[in-house]
Amino acid sequence: MTDPVTLSAHDARIELDGSVACERVSCDASGSRIVLAAGASPALAAALAGRATVTAGALTLDGLDVAASSHFGHVGIAPLDPPVPRTQHVVRWVALSFLIAGYTQREAERSARRVLEELGLQGLASRRMDALALAERRAVAIAQAMIPGARALFAEAPLSSLEPAAASYVLRVLAAACASRAVVTTASRTDPLAPERDLLLGADHLVLFSGEAAAWQGDPAELLRSDLPLLLLQVQGDTHSFLAAARQASFEIQGDPPRILVRLPEGVPRSRLLEIAASCDAVILELIPVWP
Repeated sequence: MTDPVTLSAHDARIELDGSVACERVSCDASGSRIVLAAGASPALAAALAGRATVTAGALTLDGLDVAASSHFGHVGIAPLDPPVPRTQHVVRWVALSFLIAGYTQREAERSARRVLEELGLQGLASRRMDALALAERRAVAIAQAMIPGARALFAEAPLSSLEPAAASYVLRVLAAACASRAVVTTASRTDPLAPERDLLLGADHLVLFSGEAAAWQGDPAELLRSDLPLLLLQVQGDTHSFLAAARQASFEIQGDPPRILVRLPEGVPRSRLLEIAASCDAVILELIPVWP
């Protein structure tokens, strides 16, 4: 396993296209396979990919200040579906990363072919970018992010909107990348039918956001330890009475209001939570299935 890296956000304010994408997001994650899921993860991804700006607080990856773009050149970045030269061949496009790093054209192409082979993508080398399927373009973006000397790679929502077979293809590429560096990714969905499900389960550190708050973070095996349904809730109103009544009704609860994780007892429908909230003068604003 590759050496872990750390991603830390402390009251980070992130602005995107002149608007505030998130006001105060905080989390601490350390691992070789970190996944940031739901909630504030798109804003964090935009900041890591250089499309958004950290205007307050702090955001670091592998100890490098994202606000100052210090992570560029030390962390390979695979943004979500960037514009590409349509007629460029894959090997030339991947080689661009090595040219920027100071390699000669010949060295860059040789390194690009090595990376494509390392990721199981050698069959794409001679194809044009406009001939690739979406999953193949995502895989090539990962290859281009395999910059020399980098300890980590960040891939933005690599499985977003993919069908299961296409998602599995990209997952295999990410797994190959993990052999030589830590990988940080984001997932836009956490529901049971999402293609990101296997990405979450393969993490060694998962941060599950609800809005800007990290509702849960740690080893996903601990979070998803049983087959009983797990829900992410945002609750307002008399949350103290709601928590007491829910626990009395045998619901297992983690976290603190307004955002909590609730595991349903066997055979109990999620509508029971709505009934408890109504009886306690509380309102469930958000209810997201997490597992299974």
